[in-house]
Amino acid sequence: MKVGDLVQKSDAVIRSRGLNVLNRGRRVGVVLEINEIPEEVRVRNQGWAGYLGRTVKVLWNSGSISGFAENSLEVISE
Repeated sequence: MKVGDLVQKSDAVIRSRGLNVLNRGRRVGVVLEINEIPEEVRVRNQGWAGYLGRTVKVLWNSGSISGFAENSLEVISE
């Protein structure tokens, strides 16, 4: 994943929140920024930090900006 990629939330994240994937409009966004997890967080939470990956800021097609774990997003176009 890199800055400028088009992304959407992965189906696993949507299902875990109990939302209906088929009836929900799929939000598409552009990656604005990618940051490594700070070292002190990585040391305290080694399992989670490795699973979630880096933090990613996304500009969604609705105009909102939000942050997500890298592994909770799917790249749909580079």
